[in-house]
Amino acid sequence: MFKLRYISLLLFFVFVSAFVSQPTSMFEEEISLGEVSDKTIFAPRSVTYVDKEATEQLKQEKLSSIKDIYSMDETVSETIIQDFDQFIKELILAKENLAKSNSEEEKKPSKNEIISNLHNPYNLSEEEVNKFLSLTIGELEKMNDIFQKELELIFESGITEGNVESVRKNFQELKNNTNFYLFFSKEIIETLSHHLSNQITPNFILDEEATNKKKLDELASVGDVVIEIKKREAIVNIGDRVNEIQIKKLEELGIINQSYNYEEAFMQLPLFILFFGLFYIYGFTFKKEAFSKMRTFLFIFSSMSVVIVLTNVIPESFLNFSLFLPLLTILMIFTVFWGRSFIIVASIVLGALVSPGDLDYLLVSVTSGFLLAVGFKPNSKRINILFSGVILGIVLGLSELGISYALSAAIHIDTSISLLACSFIAAVLTVGLIPLVENSLGLVTSVRLYELSDPNHKLLKNLMKHALGTYTHSIMVGNLAEMAAEEIGANGLLLKIGAYFHDVGKLKNPHYFIENTTPDNNPHDLLDPYESAQIIRRHPLDSIEMCRKYNLPEPIIRLIASHHGDSYLNHFYERAKESNPETNKEDFRYQTPTPSSKEEGILLLADSTEAYARFLSSSDIDRDDFARRIESNILEKVEEGILRNCSLSLHDLDKITKVFVNYLVNSNHERISYK
Repeated sequence: MFKLRYISLLLFFVFVSAFVSQPTSMFEEEISLGEVSDKTIFAPRSVTYVDKEATEQLKQEKLSSIKDIYSMDETVSETIIQDFDQFIKELILAKENLAKSNSEEEKKPSKNEIISNLHNPYNLSEEEVNKFLSLTIGELEKMNDIFQKELELIFESGITEGNVESVRKNFQELKNNTNFYLFFSKEIIETLSHHLSNQITPNFILDEEATNKKKLDELASVGDVVIEIKKREAIVNIGDRVNEIQIKKLEELGIINQSYNYEEAFMQLPLFILFFGLFYIYGFTFKKEAFSKMRTFLFIFSSMSVVIVLTNVIPESFLNFSLFLPLLTILMIFTVFWGRSFIIVASIVLGALVSPGDLDYLLVSVTSGFLLAVGFKPNSKRINILFSGVILGIVLGLSELGISYALSAAIHIDTSISLLACSFIAAVLTVGLIPLVENSLGLVTSVRLYELSDPNHKLLKNLMKHALGTYTHSIMVGNLAEMAAEEIGANGLLLKIGAYFHDVGKLKNPHYFIENTTPDNNPHDLLDPYESAQIIRRHPLDSIEMCRKYNLPEPIIRLIASHHGDSYLNHFYERAKESNPETNKEDFRYQTPTPSSKEEGILLLADSTEAYARFLSSSDIDRDDFARRIESNILEKVEEGILRNCSLSLHDLDKITKVFVNYLVNSNHERISYK
């Protein structure tokens, strides 16, 4: 989150936005002190005067809002993990020494001596040490790897004095994770989790120097704001003899004697830092996948800065298009790409920064955000975005009429018309910009995904027509993957569509894949195992080639590319070994990347599990045996290391396994013989 390049770019956008937020106009009113005005001049925007008398109060409020800063002490986690690593390694060494003492005649240290000299940071009893020594070296190494990762995860999240007890308690709950029982006994897990949890100490330390520095910086940036000029407030009425107060107000509004107000720009810097900073933290906390990609990060913040620039630089005289069109367009684009929660936060930030102090503009922005969040449907077609624009414009226009009449007993019909027109034009622009943004950022919207889910898509129709078994398999994989994704918070819709297309490459040789053949008509019986392997290994690459030909989005291409990882075709390898024991196993390995995201890992597991379940469904096995074999198949994939580069945790895998087993057992119950 706090990488220098991201912080530097954030500060750049903050300064650009803050300095262009000052009102500029190519058109000034010609009016001077003492002159009788021949028109009524309204405030085009809300501005504020500086009031030094409120300075101290504002500073105190700022101080009370500043939170303490904590810094991470990495030596805490390093010490605990190193102690554990040394403990396990000495256990392994002890086992090796005990083995030597049993096999060699010369006098070796006794078991009690070895145990007494063992590095024992947890003060384990001799009985407890003997339990660990009963494990194999392989089990000790696996224990070292698994528990080190668990320790790293909890320390990465940060532990303070306030939450250390809950962290310890949660760590002890590892004993309830059934995945561990695949490798170790319950007694071993309970002993280790208990002693390790007692070693956990806070690694987030209060940084008093940084906290005080932040307080000083915030205090130095506080400005004194006193008097507010409201938008549409009558500054000079027709027939008024213009006085000094009115001249000052007109100057503050940039209507006369306009010059760039550097002081005001610097005074607004804290506001921009605050809102951009909070939005930055929100993004890296709740939308990390989007914000951690530089292209997406740049697009989001540059778009917001462009809205601020256009709104403040272009004159407002043209139906107020410059006031609303940029805002509504970017809000609609944000909604389509990043969803409901994102658009609500973005609308608040833009409403506060585009026209600082303008409550009317903030209301329009926030209302638009909430309406788009409520009205947006992920399964919408592009035409529905246009309808949404019209509805948004009508609601905003009517709201503007009602609010303006309630506040000033006047109806501003021009603003309502502007809101309606801008909403529709923004919707048109959004529809046109979606493909450009998708291609530029390498993203895919839910709108595009739902279009691809149409069974009339040419690739899917060809799959149904020429490889019905593969088509059925793909639909089943899509259902499995979507349910598993929803269970762990991954992108279910993307996975579902990716699964539909993941095997389209089989169209080149459909009859060479088992789901499209029958046991008595298997073409591989007539082929050399090497030839069979080449055909099977080729289909992910063929799928990528065909999907690119039909302009499928890159996120789907990435899913397809890794759905077999670098696994082996063991069936053909074993056949080849029958005729040549020196067969190179690497000749039977997929030459595709391993999964690097949760979605890619889920698709790989769903694909292999569905195929294995189809094989089991023809066997005469009971329901419980079916479930056990499915679990065993998933565990084998994990142990093979195919998922080594993706971010699926043991907890995620446990949830995915339960979803798969439940779905497949129930969907195959008619074909399973109960005993």
